[in-house]
Amino acid sequence: MRDQDFLKDFEKCELCEHRCKVNRLEGETGICKLTLPVVASATLHPAPPESYTVFMAGCNFKCLHCQNWTISQYPDNKCKQIGYIEPVELAEECV
Repeated sequence: MRDQDFLKDFEKCELCEHRCKVNRLEGETGICKLTLPVVASATLHPAPPESYTVFMAGCNFKCLHCQNWTISQYPDNKCKQIGYIEPVELAEECV
């Protein structure tokens, strides 16, 4: 079951500096071209100290020297993504 408090932020989206105010729950997309958040990559990072890394797709900034452009610029990059993951499921996977 989805956490309703978490989803409220998507009804009138202001999650980034563009503040599109689109209703992502109804399928509207803003500059990021996403509805619900898309996880691009989630994995245990091997370098010490160990950490769990989560990269989100759909970044709406176009930084010239972005080190994660291949996963962040979804859907423009046509890269395969994991998709939406419930926050609770992602947290359980991390521990």
